Amino acid sequence: MVTLTTARLTLRPWQEDDIDDLFAYSASPQVGPMAGWAPHETREKAAEALRAYMTQEHHFAIVLRDENRVIGAVKLNPDENRGKYFAKSLSYVLSPSDWGKGYMTEAVRAVIRYAFDMCGVELLTAFHKTENPRSGKVLARCGFSCEGILYKTKQEYDGTVSDLVIWSLERSSDLSL
Repeated sequence: MVTLTTARLTLRPWQEDDIDDLFAYSASPQVGPMAGWAPHETREKAAEALRAYMTQEHHFAIVLRDENRVIGAVKLNPDENRGKYFAKSLSYVLSPSDWGKGYMTEAVRAVIRYAFDMCGVELLTAFHKTENPRSGKVLARCGFSCEGILYKTKQEYDGTVSDLVIWSLERSSDLSL
């Protein structure tokens, strides 16, 4: 897997020594539930997730370069709904202490360029829960178009069912990122 760089960030493969940073943000009740997973209650739960992340293609740790600290993740997933060979779905999480600083917009823009320029992706999609409008703001700033809401579509880790907002971005879109 490649490493991507931006003005303030390095997006790189996950490493074993990322465990403390991962646990620091993944234990937050503000992070996992918005992404559809339970907060990591123990360091071992975070280590289990980290081991899985290290084997996944296109799963980047977002590192704040000035502090050499992992502040989140961004990942390209197969989009089974649109054609897994030409479409990818984008997902991401960020430490609450780093919200509102433009880091996720910066990271998503780098992954958009990577997906279109290096992976041959024709279409990117992204989903977020209706109760997470901040995620939609990131996608809008990155050029995605809102397609609408998928009602009662995602069963969560706790058994509840969520509505998801779906966004898309075509390769042919203006990518003056």
